[in-house]
Amino acid sequence: MTKTVYVVALEPIDQRYTAQWYTAIPAEIAKWRPDIDNIVTIDGDVSTGTTAGAFLDFALTNIWKNNQLNKIAKMFSSGEIKPGDVFLFTDAWNSGIIQVKYMSELLGIPVTLHGIWHAGAYDKTDILGFTIKDKTWVHEFERAIYYTLDYNWYGSEYHKQLFCRVLNVDGKKAFHSGQPHISILTSAATIPVEQKENIILFGHRISPDKQPEIFEDLARCLPQYKFVFSQKMKLSKDEYYDLIRRSKVSFSANLHENFGISMVEAVFNGTVPCVPDRLSYREMYNGAFVYPAEWTASWAAYAENKKNIIEWIKNLMENYDKYYQMLPDQKTKLLNEYMTARKMVSQL
Repeated sequence: MTKTVYVVALEPIDQRYTAQWYTAIPAEIAKWRPDIDNIVTIDGDVSTGTTAGAFLDFALTNIWKNNQLNKIAKMFSSGEIKPGDVFLFTDAWNSGIIQVKYMSELLGIPVTLHGIWHAGAYDKTDILGFTIKDKTWVHEFERAIYYTLDYNWYGSEYHKQLFCRVLNVDGKKAFHSGQPHISILTSAATIPVEQKENIILFGHRISPDKQPEIFEDLARCLPQYKFVFSQKMKLSKDEYYDLIRRSKVSFSANLHENFGISMVEAVFNGTVPCVPDRLSYREMYNGAFVYPAEWTASWAAYAENKKNIIEWIKNLMENYDKYYQMLPDQKTKLLNEYMTARKMVSQL
């Protein structure tokens, strides 16, 4: 039976990995599933930017998603959608999932629904979690999406467990798979160690859950190094990767991280990660790159442990050569468990 996979795409924004996913997801499906007859990407009709500190623009992303839903509804109406077709929503926080299920059920056209979760109000440190005060409606919405989907995909085991625990769902539809970040691998490069600069990089969104104020304070305490917020520089992807390659350390004090793409990019471009022992970092990174979580658990905790984190950063910088030699093992761990969506694709 002919089967089509419809990839309901995120907006391809160069400053986010969504631009890479736009081509990487169809390519990964084609690579691992030659039995799938057709792979169709469903776009919106507008390009979008981002709201400050957020992953996407909160208003324009709804225009994009509504455009996609209108296209899907027309395809249901015209008979283009066939029984057995598959929808992969590359962002599961999408009300259109419920409407696709509605059309599938009431029109008698059974389809399979997959969704990739990035974050949501179920995580109190996410922008939705600390901005939306009334959790009653938003948690019920997230539960509804979970149960509407046939497969819910999470980039880390930590993320999957967090979702199921906070929303108190049964976990039967929750699955951990790596993500389609093959473009990071194909663009990865390193420069000779002697060409590295004394740069410490902050590659995250500038948002309260990333605690940029800690990075700013460390810059004042360690003037011998150059501390750089990549987001403030408005770089293209190629320029951003060039900055990573010239940096020695990529720093995180994040309170919210379900995968952590900036640290993955750092590792594959020869930059040493400096991460707290919490969140997805705990499962993804080898102990040599992990510092005690309590050192940056809050601003007050940082103030109490400032001496410790300063000494840890100085150790990474002054002994960069030693830590650089540990990166191959870290790359292997990420490659084997997190850098391909093959597990997800096998279920489409």
